Amino acid sequence: MKCNKKKHISSKETQLKKAKGSYWTKKNEAFCIEVLESIQLQQDKIALTSNDLMITLVLLLNSCRNSISGVKDKSKKTYFGKKHGFNNPREMAEALIEKKNFLQEWLRCCELYIANDYKLEHRPTLGRIDHDRGYTLENLEVQGYSHNTSSRTRQRFSKECAAIVVLKENEKPILLECPSGKKAIQKINEVAGLGVTTSMLKGNLTIGLRRSNKEYSILIIGKESLVGALENMELSFPVSGIHDEKHNSLISCSYDSATKIGIYIDEKDAVRIDWIDEQQTINYVNIIDGEG
Repeated sequence: MKCNKKKHISSKETQLKKAKGSYWTKKNEAFCIEVLESIQLQQDKIALTSNDLMITLVLLLNSCRNSISGVKDKSKKTYFGKKHGFNNPREMAEALIEKKNFLQEWLRCCELYIANDYKLEHRPTLGRIDHDRGYTLENLEVQGYSHNTSSRTRQRFSKECAAIVVLKENEKPILLECPSGKKAIQKINEVAGLGVTTSMLKGNLTIGLRRSNKEYSILIIGKESLVGALENMELSFPVSGIHDEKHNSLISCSYDSATKIGIYIDEKDAVRIDWIDEQQTINYVNIIDGEG
C-alpha cells in the first residue's frame, strides 16, 4: 500500500514538472503560489489537492503564455496575426481568474483531466468562442482539448461556401458551390483530380482557404463573406474563362487573359465573377445563378 502511495505521489510530481515545462520562471512560481493560497482561503470545498491545484494554475499560466506567443508565430497559421488583449501571461491569467465563472469552469475541467490520468483529450484549454476573432477577454472560455480542436475545425470548414479551382494545364477556372469546406475539397479533388487535404490550405472560410502553386490555384470561401464584398483571387498564370464542375463554359474573358478575378454575392444571392485588370478596375461582370 505504501509503495502504491509513493508511486502516486511521484506521478503527481512528474505531471507538475511536465506541466511547468522548460520555460518556467521564479516569477511564475511565485504567482501560482499566491493564487493558490487565495483560492484555498476563498473556497471552502475544493476537490483538488494542493498539488493538483498547482497543476491547474500552471496549465492556465502556460496556456496564457502560449496564446501570446502563438499570435506572433508565423508557423502557427491558425493563430498568427490574431488580436490579443494581453502582453503578459500573468496579467492575462489574473484577468481570467477574475472573470465570472471562469475559474470554476477551469477547475472543473482540470478535475476531469486529472481523473482521466492526464489524457490530452481532457486537458483544459483557452478556447476562443469565435475562432475568427482573437484572444480578448470576452471571446475566451474554458474548453477541453478535444472540444476546442473539433469546434475550431467545424468553424473552419462547415460553412456553406463557393470555391474556385484553376488548373494551369487548361487555364480555365472552375466554379463550385458546396455546403461546406470539406465538401468543397472533396469536389475539387473529384473535378480537378488533385490530392488536396485540409492541412494543405491556409486561412479559414471567413477570409478564404487558399493554396497556389505553379500547377493550380484554389480559393474556398464562406458565402456569408461574399455578400456585397468582392474577394480577389490572385493566380500564378493567366486564364481566359470560367467553367462549372462539368467543364461547361460559363463566361469568357473580355480580353485575351487575366491573372486576377473577383468573386462576390449580390443582393439576389447570386454569385458574381468579375475580371479585374492590373489597375484594379472591374472590366466584366457575370452573374452565376444558384443552378449554374
